[in-house]
Amino acid sequence: MYGEPIPDESTPVHPGRTRQPGKHARSPFTSLYSSGGSTSVGPKFFYLKHPFTSVIGENVDPELTERFTNWLYIRSDKVSRRRKYYFSKKDNQIKPWLDFGCEKIDKDWFYALAHPGQVINNTHIDVIMYYLRKRGKYGPNNNTRFTTTDCLFKTKIERIYDKFISSPPEQRYSVVKPEDDVGEYILGYRILANVAWDLVDYVLIPVNLVENFHWLLLVFDIKDRQLYVYDSMVRANRHKTVETLVDKFSIIIPLYLSCTGFYGKRKDINFKSTKAYIEKPVTDPLDIQWMVAEIPQQKEGSVDCGVFVAAFAEYVSLGDLAIPKEDLSDIDQHRRRYGALLWDYATKKQEDGSISESEVTGRLARRKGAPAKNERTRVQRKKK
Repeated sequence: MYGEPIPDESTPVHPGRTRQPGKHARSPFTSLYSSGGSTSVGPKFFYLKHPFTSVIGENVDPELTERFTNWLYIRSDKVSRRRKYYFSKKDNQIKPWLDFGCEKIDKDWFYALAHPGQVINNTHIDVIMYYLRKRGKYGPNNNTRFTTTDCLFKTKIERIYDKFISSPPEQRYSVVKPEDDVGEYILGYRILANVAWDLVDYVLIPVNLVENFHWLLLVFDIKDRQLYVYDSMVRANRHKTVETLVDKFSIIIPLYLSCTGFYGKRKDINFKSTKAYIEKPVTDPLDIQWMVAEIPQQKEGSVDCGVFVAAFAEYVSLGDLAIPKEDLSDIDQHRRRYGALLWDYATKKQEDGSISESEVTGRLARRKGAPAKNERTRVQRKKK
């Protein structure tokens, strides 16, 4: 899913005959080679690390919002209402593609994100989580130590849980291995711009309930050994499904923390004095807290749960576990904000002829053919 960033069509290349590696063999860490061997043109990295330079809840520049809106809706009224997509195939294509480093985007993608009443999908959530991770690493507004997973993490948890439960009791713990995919997330590998969990205080986990057509957010508070559940539409007929799923995370995560040596790296967790860990086996399931009164709820019948998850994650990444209901009272405004900020970032990068710096981590780097000189991605601990 995550390919390495490659220069777009406007990147300057040395004139004359060139012989370059194929797109599948090219590493983001290498230059673009001239056949003469004496001249090379390296990639130009974009000066902005991410689009989230403003804090959620603050007003976006109205001129930016207007420019984005004009771009989004131009020629959209020519499309038949019977079509699945809002734009014609010709008008939907963006040439060159708007590149977010982890996804290449067309116009329908922005429409689904920014237009009221549309359903956002895994790619929207993954892009937003990717840039939140980058903001957490590079700032500004990064006083809270956190990382996120991608949407695929839920599938990895469910897969290992099924294997764990179906194994004989005496063999269950042998099912969990540090080299498994879940272990790689925890160690700081697997996804772009990841950070090892022993260096953060919160892990934000987006969860898609496919069978219920619903999104929710799990927040792993490491110091309190607790999973917070952020659900923007709590329903009695769905609660059992959500509860069963959350239990899987609660059971599996501690097993991988133990087998990856997580606790030996956390000097702030003392099993004799840290309240949440006193006299508690490291493999015990995590405590679960349902956030209901502390967070806003979406309107009945709306399909805004994905946007609520993105907003919940952004608030938590700033250290706000409880979210005032009035802050998300106009969810369409947040849709426009995400659309405008992401569009502005991608178009500026394109106009600059730049690419994003590689955020390939550890074992993922080796799979992509890049040098694994940084075996793991770290962030500086905040000084108190």
